[in-house]
Amino acid sequence: MRVPLRLTTKLAAYIMGQHIKGIERYPVVAMLEPLHTCNLSCIGCTPDRWAGKKEDWLSVEQCLEAMDECGAPIVSICGGEPLVYPELDRLTQGLIRRGRFVIICTNALLMSRVLPKLPSSPNLSFAVHIDGLAKTHDHITKSPGCFRKAVDAIKMLQDRGIRATTNTTVFAESDLDEMIELFRYLKEDVKVDALLVAPGYDFDQTNDETIFLKRQQVNERFQKIFERCPKHWFGNSTLYLEFLEGYADLTCTAWGNPVLTPNGWQGPCYMLRDGYHQTYRELLDRTDWSKYGPESGDPRCKKCMMHCGFEPTVATGRGIPMWTQLRNAVTSIA
Repeated sequence: MRVPLRLTTKLAAYIMGQHIKGIERYPVVAMLEPLHTCNLSCIGCTPDRWAGKKEDWLSVEQCLEAMDECGAPIVSICGGEPLVYPELDRLTQGLIRRGRFVIICTNALLMSRVLPKLPSSPNLSFAVHIDGLAKTHDHITKSPGCFRKAVDAIKMLQDRGIRATTNTTVFAESDLDEMIELFRYLKEDVKVDALLVAPGYDFDQTNDETIFLKRQQVNERFQKIFERCPKHWFGNSTLYLEFLEGYADLTCTAWGNPVLTPNGWQGPCYMLRDGYHQTYRELLDRTDWSKYGPESGDPRCKKCMMHCGFEPTVATGRGIPMWTQLRNAVTSIA
């Protein structure tokens, strides 16, 4: 991922330390879902990720204990909708005190209520979910005015000097010209720090494959996007963007971006739910990783190009020639 120099330095030191210790599998970004409850029910999402019961929510203590055991230097708090979580401030403070870099992934509807409670720290940033211009985004979220509220929330973050990025999923139904206009608006007018993108991928339980892109469609769509939008606008790593275009091959490093849910550590990855584990170590040791990834033959993995499996590959350099790693490192600093 394209990240600030301060975080790049810490991440590089962490990864080098794992290599020196001879550790083959380790986390880079932990996705922490303390709840599966949301104030939206977006198209492309699944009920089990937005209709969770309050009694199933993880406590702050459970979250911190799990992140201590996992040890990832970056924690992405998602869900569900993290701003719904009443102790988000205490959770965020606890992670930052532990030296973690925290990214809160949010629809931003509750930003004005929650932001004043959160700590001011260079270790805190936000990724605001925006999947189109106003009409499209409001349609996807099923919430009139949602786009405007998201943009207003970004400006709140900027007023406090907090790093603000956006997270956009490109679906089969996404209009290319609208995507270009959206990216230009967010980067040139709203002036977000970076744009994060990923192709829509069919969750196990969505039951609607028509809205998701096939691999060739992903390549064609992103080639056209990057012909009209400079890559330095985007917060993803340069090599991952080239992978989306079809100009680079990457293997999947699913264990590098593990996800903790109210059900436990989800295996093998954020997109596939073949089992749950009580600890990150159990996820590592009890998963037959040879059964997953683009080389495995699993049809679910063959069509996947989601960042959660491939950005850890770029970060760790797994299977990537050294000269390519160096080029990516130089071009991926914000």
